[in-house]
Amino acid sequence: MVGNEVLLRGDLTRADLFAHLDHVRGATRQPVSTAEPRHVWMLYPELAEHVDYIAVHMLPYWEGIEVEAAVEHVVDKDGAARADLPRQGRSSSARWAGPAPAARANRPSPAPRTRPCSCGVSCDRAQQEGYVYYVMEAFDQPWKERSEGKVGAYWGVYDADRQQKFAFTEPIVRIPHWQCLQPRR
Repeated sequence: MVGNEVLLRGDLTRADLFAHLDHVRGATRQPVSTAEPRHVWMLYPELAEHVDYIAVHMLPYWEGIEVEAAVEHVVDKDGAARADLPRQGRSSSARWAGPAPAARANRPSPAPRTRPCSCGVSCDRAQQEGYVYYVMEAFDQPWKERSEGKVGAYWGVYDADRQQKFAFTEPIVRIPHWQCLQPRR
């Protein structure tokens, strides 16, 4: 991956990003892309000419979608993206990095696979669609608080000290007034 939302934030110009992508593609035999939200790919369709696959960010949380509707939202947006975006970059195959459901929506379903995730979302739908999806993010990044607020800074499933925040397979339990609790130190 060469860059992450660099056009969205205005970190690089299109020409600069294209030059970096072309340079990396010429220097490696690995597939190369950049990651941007769907609307950025639509705004700059020529971006697809400089990548080997399209990596579209689909983050239902940031779009105000409830966790129960997150996977279906991604399925709907993915269909629209596949219809609107170029099928491939300069390579000979059309590969997608895959949409990423919001962090609360991407826990795998407990066995058996037909049960919904304990957060109320059926992750089976994402599996049925063949999506590759990622935890967003692995670790908290407190430095992001200035630009993304507390949500962006503390989005990880591990804290900044690399401590797991919750069990990955056990039910999620609601804790009333959790905002008032003090962190463990």
